[in-house]
Amino acid sequence: MKRFFRSEVKSCIGVFLNQDAVYYSFLQRAEADKLHMLHTDSCRIFLEDKQEYPTHFEHIGQLAEELAVRCAENGIKEKKVVLSVPENMIFSYEKQFPPLADKEIPEAMHWEIEANSPFVKHVYTYRKGTDNTYEIGIMEYQLMDELYKAFRDNGFRVIAVVEKSELLFEEKEQFAVWGNETASLPVFFTWEKMGDEKEPLQQAFFAAWRIMRGLPQNENFLPSFRQEGAWDWRKTSACLIIPFLFIFALVYGTGEWKLMRIEKEKKAVEQELFLRSGELELQRDFLNQKKEIKASSDTLKTLGEKRISWYAVFTALGAKTVQGVAVDGIETTGKGAVRVKGTANSYELVSEYVGIWAEEPLLLKEAPRLETVETEKDGRVQFSLIMKF
Repeated sequence: MKRFFRSEVKSCIGVFLNQDAVYYSFLQRAEADKLHMLHTDSCRIFLEDKQEYPTHFEHIGQLAEELAVRCAENGIKEKKVVLSVPENMIFSYEKQFPPLADKEIPEAMHWEIEANSPFVKHVYTYRKGTDNTYEIGIMEYQLMDELYKAFRDNGFRVIAVVEKSELLFEEKEQFAVWGNETASLPVFFTWEKMGDEKEPLQQAFFAAWRIMRGLPQNENFLPSFRQEGAWDWRKTSACLIIPFLFIFALVYGTGEWKLMRIEKEKKAVEQELFLRSGELELQRDFLNQKKEIKASSDTLKTLGEKRISWYAVFTALGAKTVQGVAVDGIETTGKGAVRVKGTANSYELVSEYVGIWAEEPLLLKEAPRLETVETEKDGRVQFSLIMKF
């Protein structure tokens, strides 16, 4: 299923790295089962102090830069590359496992490699052999990262990093055969003419061919988040859009059917209403009269609720007194409340008078509000309170 959504690689450059040389093959798919090797060559850099992989990173950038120059000289515009690395960049071994289901293999490999990896941080590949034996390869993450960045910085898109492996294709005069696929070679080119460069050039050629046939994820050192353009968005979009269209058609069809049914029921109801129009007219008049009576009743009820009980007001005012405070007048505010005007000998007595009302929440709907306070020439204090009984 995952491979179905992967985009097909139609052309790429296979690259085999050596200590001071880079070998490359430019491969392109012509038809479903036919490929062409359009160009193959090698380039070298001069190293005064040769060191073995994987401890020496400095010259990887030089190799990538030299490859970019050589591709430009030969008119190769392809940017996708597959890097094939030699054995001394990989810690590899074989391990036999008990029979495992396919879904159990990734987890088993994870813990196997965590237990045996010589690196603090790593990437790994595995490939199944015979009798549940797996070929396991572990690469230091820093080395893989240096390779990726070196080629990226020189304009290439690294789509896979693979280990040098046994060649599976059969050599012919002017083409190579792997299963049901054939790859034609450039005119006048033969592997035998390459001399010592034959094997590394074939590794570069084979690396490109492997990715174009569909390289399994477990044979690629490159993490999936760095495999740019790995998904075929046309297939993915089709798989998303087709179910959406099906659901839309289903919902739309169901909606249309429901609308037809509602329209049919509506016509039946209209016909019945027409037959009972006389009876409905009487019912309508009755309901209108009922609404009018209810409205009148609600109005009377509202007026009764808003009416102030003056008896309760005077009784409460007579019961709540403070020495030195006299009530001078009472009037309504038009908002269901009364305004109580009074005179006090001091501000403290006004505060005390307000306080005794605040302590009686059962008598008032809300706490009294001091509206005005004024001091007269003789020192007495005129005040007014708003209270809702």
